[in-house]
Amino acid sequence: MLKKFFIIIFILNIFIGKSYSSEKIYFLDIDYIINNSNFSKKIFDKINNEFESKRKIFLEEEKVLINEDKNLSLSKNIISEDEFQIQTNLLSKKIKNHNTKKEAFLNEINLIRNEKIVSVINSINPIIEKYIDENQIDIVLNKNSIFISKNEFDITDKILKIVNNNLK
Repeated sequence: MLKKFFIIIFILNIFIGKSYSSEKIYFLDIDYIINNSNFSKKIFDKINNEFESKRKIFLEEEKVLINEDKNLSLSKNIISEDEFQIQTNLLSKKIKNHNTKKEAFLNEINLIRNEKIVSVINSINPIIEKYIDENQIDIVLNKNSIFISKNEFDITDKILKIVNNNLK
């Protein structure tokens, strides 16, 4: 019984053997290219600068609101209960208005950032397609989808250099 098993395994091994693929399959890290190309850095630096300047404004407004809350708490025993309630309601409205403006700004920045990412990808795609045609590559996969591979199949740095040379 054991002899038959080894004979079958041996015969299957001879006939099946190794299969070799003739397709050229490479991968690249599109996120790395988007984050590190000179072209996209210029675009995202503008967005980040706008975000930082607005963020500072929001932080200053929050400090003012915190101070108003502290002052209101300190004056709780000094002013009448009705006046305290009115001041509390006003402060709550200010805080709600501030949070609404901040959330709207963050949503706007995220929308702009996403639009710019799509724009950058649309600018990079023709470069990648040209590289694929020139080097007769059959398939290019995103690096995030690869579990493990040899580094020789990574074309990220080559594409990044071409993108930096072609897009300004």
